[in-house]
Amino acid sequence: MQPMVIRLLAIFVVSGIIKLILQMTVGGPIAVVLGVLVDIGVLWYIYQLLRRYGYVDLKRIMLFLSGITLISILVEVGVLRGDLGNLIILLAIAWILFGKDGLWGGRRRGRNWF
Repeated sequence: MQPMVIRLLAIFVVSGIIKLILQMTVGGPIAVVLGVLVDIGVLWYIYQLLRRYGYVDLKRIMLFLSGITLISILVEVGVLRGDLGNLIILLAIAWILFGKDGLWGGRRRGRNWF
């Protein structure tokens, strides 16, 4: 699973660099449209990548990544401020890690305490 996570992180980093280069070279509303297209293209590529793995809950992961992509698009278009978008994304990641079915949170396995 680790190579897949590293590949996903690399995809996000490369897409951020591409959007930065577009913003610096093209600029204006054309860069915004191209940035949104890059976000949608990255979401499609990640879907194609994760479809190969049978052990991945594709529906749950794509719902989460679609929400993050939507927030990124809203920040890119200017509907949300950048710091508010970052805060929402950090809260979503914290919910994934520490939530009810999260990696470090979740239900107690074993003896019921209540």
